[in-house]
Amino acid sequence: MRGFSSRPGDPLSPALFILADDYLSRSLDRFFVAHPMMYYQAPSRIRVSHLAYADDLMIFTTTCRRNMELLRDFLQAYERVLSQLINGMKSSFIVGRLVSSLQTQAVQYVFGYQLKYLPVTYLGVHLYKGNRKACLFDSIISRLRDMLQGWAIMNLSHGGRLALIRSVLQATPLHLL
Repeated sequence: MRGFSSRPGDPLSPALFILADDYLSRSLDRFFVAHPMMYYQAPSRIRVSHLAYADDLMIFTTTCRRNMELLRDFLQAYERVLSQLINGMKSSFIVGRLVSSLQTQAVQYVFGYQLKYLPVTYLGVHLYKGNRKACLFDSIISRLRDMLQGWAIMNLSHGGRLALIRSVLQATPLHLL
């Protein structure tokens, strides 16, 4: 994090990161409450503003240009307050295939982030919109198949191999959820 006076390995670094992340999350909550037209409305009528995992943040909003400008101004204010810069090279915006090119151009113009279309893979999980598609899980199945083949040639007892297979198969759905 730029601006904080801690170094990697410093025991204070994780605490500072958690405080900054909490500040960002709470600020986003207040921002979306103040600007309710920015909420992305899921088909289930759940209003989602953002999700965070470790140092990743996903912000859900509409592609209206005015909303994008408000969000950009909010993120720039966050950068100024905490001296923590958002990495534009690693940032992207993800849209469904039905979003018009005019809307995607507006978002690219406002943010300058790279454009990605659904489905995408994030932390090993496929993100998509619409009906479940079995083909999206082919990579997970092939990865499990490769693991099983690798364990077959290892010098593991039958019980040891079985325990390893069970633990991985039980953890995979949890990871996807």
